[in-house]
Amino acid sequence: MYVEVDEQQQQQQQAAGVVKWMSIRSRLQQQQQAAGVLQYRLQQAAGLSNRPVAL
Repeated sequence: MYVEVDEQQQQQQQAAGVVKWMSIRSRLQQQQQAAGVLQYRLQQAAGLSNRPVAL
């Protein structure tokens, strides 16, 4: 009985951890995309689209 309860709790904790990690990862991806767009706009504004801007 106790073993089953422990297993259920572990599975729930693992599932919660996965959801948490996925939401963090999607937020990071959004930030990376935003940074990429920002860098591209800076390059366009500076007229240096042929070489990367060192931030």
